Amino acid sequence: MIDDILSGDYQLSPILVCHIEEDEDEDEYESFCHQKTVLSSSFCGLLRFYPKKKAGYLTLSRPSTEKDVLLIAALEQVLLESTEECSSIEDLVYDYHSDIKKEMLHVNRIFRIEIDYPPDIGPFLKRISSINLQYDTHIYQYIISFQNLSYIDEYGLCHESMNGTYTVGDLSRIVLNLVLKEIFDYEFRKVFPGIAFLRFVNQVIIGTKDSDEVLFNEEEGYALLKSLGLTGQILSRGIGESPLPISGNKLLKIRPIG
Repeated sequence: MIDDILSGDYQLSPILVCHIEEDEDEDEYESFCHQKTVLSSSFCGLLRFYPKKKAGYLTLSRPSTEKDVLLIAALEQVLLESTEECSSIEDLVYDYHSDIKKEMLHVNRIFRIEIDYPPDIGPFLKRISSINLQYDTHIYQYIISFQNLSYIDEYGLCHESMNGTYTVGDLSRIVLNLVLKEIFDYEFRKVFPGIAFLRFVNQVIIGTKDSDEVLFNEEEGYALLKSLGLTGQILSRGIGESPLPISGNKLLKIRPIG
């Protein structure tokens, strides 16, 4: 396996999607949970749970093989260690909330941008400078392969009950975080100097004041996204308006000054 990975010849298998009846016999459920690949996927943070994908069922997704578990987990760590001093993307949430409390003081309007994952991530990877992700590198090829994985059930079939979007682990979010750190963050600071902003993966929080030397609003935000080849949704709130939901099941509200 190691030789195949290093040579770029390893092929990831489709994501395995399992529907388990909610009233399934307890012994059957425990048997599923103790399968070797389920345990390793859970240990590596690659097991995903979807409570409402199919009525009457618990839906889970995981890598199909032990080899896929090891490769995907390794890709996550390589990309995290190249850009962040943390072992998990979720480790960034605490700092995100803490920085919001500091940076969003005395603003009179807050904006939340939710950036969409690009349908084709390849061209963005080639613009990264912190790690070599050009098209001829093995890491690039494995990322693209992962993004295009199909889904199968435990019998190796793909049918209508599996319609939707499934993933495993945080590789997609780690890749997007890496892309936006070097592309969006850099451009925002250049176009809107002095305006406070914070980002957690694809969620951006921006605070504006009357004293800002440059203007930021929804129109300017959409123009920036378009110039970068990105899409997304922008919401804003002013003093006294309802709070904005943010990552980590938190609510953000502007506090009146004084």
